[in-house]
Amino acid sequence: MKIYNYIWGIIPPHFNDWLRYKIVPNNNKYNKNLLKIKKVFVFICADYANMGDIAITFSQIKFFENNFPEYKVIPHLINDIYRDMKSLKGIVNKDDIITIIGGGNNGSLYPGIEFCRLFVIQNFTDNLIVSFPQSISLSASFTGRKILRKMKNVYGKQKHLVLCARETSTYKVYKEIFKNNKALLIPDIVFYDTDNRGIFELKKKDSILICRRNDAECKISNEFWKSVENTCKQYQTVIYQDTVLNKSYTDFESQCKDLNHMMNCYRKIGMVITDRLHGMIFSYITGTPCIVFHSATDKICRSYDWIKECNFIFLLNHENIDEFASALDCVSHIKKIKYADLGGYFEMLSVCIRKELNELRK
Repeated sequence: MKIYNYIWGIIPPHFNDWLRYKIVPNNNKYNKNLLKIKKVFVFICADYANMGDIAITFSQIKFFENNFPEYKVIPHLINDIYRDMKSLKGIVNKDDIITIIGGGNNGSLYPGIEFCRLFVIQNFTDNLIVSFPQSISLSASFTGRKILRKMKNVYGKQKHLVLCARETSTYKVYKEIFKNNKALLIPDIVFYDTDNRGIFELKKKDSILICRRNDAECKISNEFWKSVENTCKQYQTVIYQDTVLNKSYTDFESQCKDLNHMMNCYRKIGMVITDRLHGMIFSYITGTPCIVFHSATDKICRSYDWIKECNFIFLLNHENIDEFASALDCVSHIKKIKYADLGGYFEMLSVCIRKELNELRK
């Protein structure tokens, strides 16, 4: 056993934050007048500049503003969870809804975020808690097994926890492992931001955006990417823009500004080549033709299943430059775009939340 795993087993992620939560007095950040109104809390919002995760925050807020207008939506950054928890608990009523951000951070891949999720669940046992559409990763390592045991213990004790999976593989895990909790299969919440439906004329644009990963989830080789870039340059001008920026945030206004800037970039581009899930989703919601490659996890392939009926997003599973060139030629000749219809799934989520609220009030 590596010394890291041994130390991790004794001192888990955020232990210092948890200890500070236990010792430091209430910071009274939130006004007690909030007790008088209905609230939805969006917990564990990204304070890092992953535009995909930030888009999840704002799509989740938009979902509640549209479907639960009688509730005030209060988002909360992940970095403030422990220091603000005492103040937060002082303004929460039993009728309030606790939500946890969607994304791909459920399980052992990002243990620090999972421990924040567990911390939130443990502190609101009397409320409805909805974990928005997630992808789960569970490692068979010592650390992974320890996290899973903790998850089973905490999730299992929360009778009013709804787990939303954004693809079938995660949904299967939820149904098999967390049998005490309600599980739903719902698309990534950023798909909710798609205002367009039906078929639309595609305006011709003269550049290609390449958005590629550079982290543990990257699976496409640098050599193949070079071939992709060279092929693209034969068609149009190539620009580069990742969905992750090199900055951090302390407020939601700055996040909103940067996210809107990126969405405008996607709207103005001719097509997108990417191996990022939200590179694909941003393309979809802005009506921008896209070729997407697989990554080290199955979340892209499984999420693509939601939109495979559309005609302007192409998924490639192999590093084959001839296959890519053929897809690029098809994309460049698209004249009309057709969306998939996902509205019913989000309606199902809204109905489920109201039903669970009614059950809780009995």
